[in-house]
Amino acid sequence: MSSKLRKLETMKVFDITRHLDSEEAMAEYLSQVLEGGDNAELIRALGHIAKAKDLQPFQK
Repeated sequence: MSSKLRKLETMKVFDITRHLDSEEAMAEYLSQVLEGGDNAELIRALGHIAKAKDLQPFQK
């Protein structure tokens, strides 16, 4: 197995919800999406925010 393939196998999946840990972070994320995104991106962003809000009690 090549070293590039091994690196890909060990990479973690990026999860934006881990970074949406405050109301300010969520508001900034949403404003960025509203400024430059389309409807599909807005729907994904709202889903990310909803997931982050569900996880907040466990992050503290």
